[in-house]
Amino acid sequence: MNLQMERNKCRAKVIAERMDAKDNTKESFSCLLSCVIALVLAIIFSFGMMENPGKAPVLQLQTRINPNDAPVASMVRLPQIGISRAREITAYRQANAGDKPVFTCVEDLQKVKGIGPKTVAALAEYLRFE
Repeated sequence: MNLQMERNKCRAKVIAERMDAKDNTKESFSCLLSCVIALVLAIIFSFGMMENPGKAPVLQLQTRINPNDAPVASMVRLPQIGISRAREITAYRQANAGDKPVFTCVEDLQKVKGIGPKTVAALAEYLRFE
Protein backbone atom coordinates (compact mmCIF):
# COMPACT_ATOMS: atom_id res chain seq x y z
CA MET A 1 0.00 0.00 0.00
CA ASN A 2 2.82 2.33 0.82
CA LEU A 3 4.41 1.69 -2.58
CA GLN A 4 1.10 2.49 -4.30
CA MET A 5 0.89 5.83 -2.49
CA GLU A 6 4.43 6.70 -3.56
CA ARG A 7 3.58 5.92 -7.18
CA ASN A 8 0.44 8.06 -7.01
CA LYS A 9 2.44 10.97 -5.56
CA CYS A 10 5.04 10.57 -8.27
CA ARG A 11 2.38 10.49 -11.01
CA ALA A 12 0.69 13.57 -9.52
CA LYS A 13 4.01 15.38 -9.49
CA VAL A 14 4.72 14.47 -13.14
CA ILE A 15 1.22 15.57 -14.17
CA ALA A 16 1.63 18.88 -12.33
CA GLU A 17 5.00 19.50 -13.99
CA ARG A 18 3.52 18.80 -17.43
CA MET A 19 0.65 21.18 -16.78
CA ASP A 20 3.12 23.87 -15.67
CA ALA A 21 5.15 23.28 -18.81
CA LYS A 22 2.00 23.72 -20.96
CA ASP A 23 1.14 26.95 -19.12
CA ASN A 24 4.68 28.24 -19.67
CA THR A 25 4.42 27.37 -23.37
CA LYS A 26 1.13 29.28 -23.65
CA GLU A 27 2.63 32.29 -21.87
CA SER A 28 5.71 32.22 -24.09
CA PHE A 29 3.59 31.99 -27.21
CA SER A 30 1.41 34.89 -26.03
CA CYS A 31 4.47 37.01 -25.38
CA LEU A 32 5.94 36.18 -28.79
CA LEU A 33 2.66 36.96 -30.52
CA SER A 34 2.42 40.32 -28.74
CA CYS A 35 5.96 41.23 -29.81
CA VAL A 36 5.26 40.30 -33.44
CA ILE A 37 2.08 42.41 -33.47
CA ALA A 38 3.93 45.38 -31.96
CA LEU A 39 6.69 45.05 -34.54
CA VAL A 40 4.21 44.89 -37.42
CA LEU A 41 2.38 47.99 -36.15
CA ALA A 42 5.67 49.86 -35.74
CA ILE A 43 6.63 49.06 -39.32
CA ILE A 44 3.22 50.12 -40.64
CA PHE A 45 3.32 53.45 -38.79
CA SER A 46 6.93 54.12 -39.78
CA PHE A 47 5.97 54.01 -43.47
CA GLY A 48 3.70 57.01 -42.85
CA MET A 49 6.68 58.96 -41.51
CA MET A 50 8.84 58.02 -44.48
CA GLU A 51 6.64 59.91 -46.96
CA ASN A 52 8.24 63.26 -45.99
CA PRO A 53 11.67 62.38 -44.61
CA GLY A 54 13.44 65.31 -42.98
CA LYS A 55 10.39 67.57 -43.16
CA ALA A 56 8.41 68.53 -40.10
CA PRO A 57 4.65 68.22 -40.49
CA VAL A 58 2.90 71.56 -40.96
CA LEU A 59 -0.33 72.09 -39.11
CA GLN A 60 -3.31 72.93 -41.25
CA LEU A 61 -5.09 76.09 -40.12
CA GLN A 62 -8.82 76.42 -40.56
CA THR A 63 -8.63 80.21 -40.82
CA ARG A 64 -5.91 82.69 -41.56
CA ILE A 65 -4.29 84.52 -38.68
CA ASN A 66 -4.13 88.28 -38.33
CA PRO A 67 -0.73 89.11 -36.78
CA ASN A 68 -2.13 92.42 -35.51
CA ASP A 69 -4.33 90.74 -32.93
CA ALA A 70 -3.35 87.05 -32.78
CA PRO A 71 -2.12 85.74 -29.43
CA VAL A 72 1.20 83.93 -29.08
CA ALA A 73 -0.62 80.58 -28.88
CA SER A 74 -2.07 81.09 -32.37
CA MET A 75 1.15 82.33 -33.94
CA VAL A 76 3.23 79.35 -32.82
CA ARG A 77 1.08 77.20 -35.11
CA LEU A 78 2.53 79.01 -38.13
CA PRO A 79 5.43 77.45 -40.06
CA GLN A 80 8.87 78.66 -38.95
CA ILE A 81 7.38 80.51 -35.96
CA GLY A 82 8.34 79.18 -32.58
CA ILE A 83 7.48 80.48 -29.15
CA SER A 84 10.29 83.03 -29.02
CA ARG A 85 9.56 84.43 -32.48
CA ALA A 86 5.83 84.62 -31.68
CA ARG A 87 6.69 86.56 -28.54
CA GLU A 88 8.93 88.88 -30.60
CA ILE A 89 6.01 89.61 -32.94
CA THR A 90 3.71 90.33 -30.00
CA ALA A 91 6.29 92.55 -28.29
CA TYR A 92 6.93 94.49 -31.51
CA ARG A 93 3.18 94.90 -32.03
CA GLN A 94 2.69 96.21 -28.49
CA ALA A 95 5.69 98.54 -28.69
CA ASN A 96 4.50 100.09 -31.97
CA ALA A 97 0.75 100.09 -31.31
CA GLY A 98 -1.16 103.13 -32.47
CA ASP A 99 -4.29 104.11 -34.35
CA LYS A 100 -3.34 102.05 -37.41
CA PRO A 101 -2.46 98.35 -37.52
CA VAL A 102 1.23 97.66 -37.05
CA PHE A 103 1.31 95.07 -39.84
CA THR A 104 -0.48 95.98 -43.07
CA CYS A 105 1.11 93.32 -45.28
CA VAL A 106 3.22 90.20 -44.85
CA GLU A 107 6.43 92.09 -45.66
CA ASP A 108 5.91 94.29 -42.56
CA LEU A 109 6.80 91.26 -40.44
CA GLN A 110 10.42 91.69 -41.56
CA LYS A 111 10.59 94.58 -39.09
CA VAL A 112 10.56 91.97 -36.33
CA LYS A 113 13.98 90.65 -35.33
CA GLY A 114 14.63 87.17 -36.75
CA ILE A 115 12.10 87.33 -39.59
CA GLY A 116 13.52 87.56 -43.09
CA PRO A 117 12.30 87.15 -46.67
CA LYS A 118 12.24 83.33 -46.53
CA THR A 119 10.10 83.31 -43.40
CA VAL A 120 7.79 85.94 -44.89
CA ALA A 121 7.36 83.81 -48.02
CA ALA A 122 6.50 80.77 -45.89
CA LEU A 123 3.95 82.75 -43.86
CA ALA A 124 2.14 84.55 -46.71
CA GLU A 125 -0.60 81.97 -47.25
CA TYR A 126 -1.40 81.68 -43.54
CA LEU A 127 -1.86 85.36 -42.71
CA ARG A 128 -4.61 87.92 -43.29
CA PHE A 129 -4.54 91.68 -42.90
CA GLU A 130 -7.42 94.09 -42.46
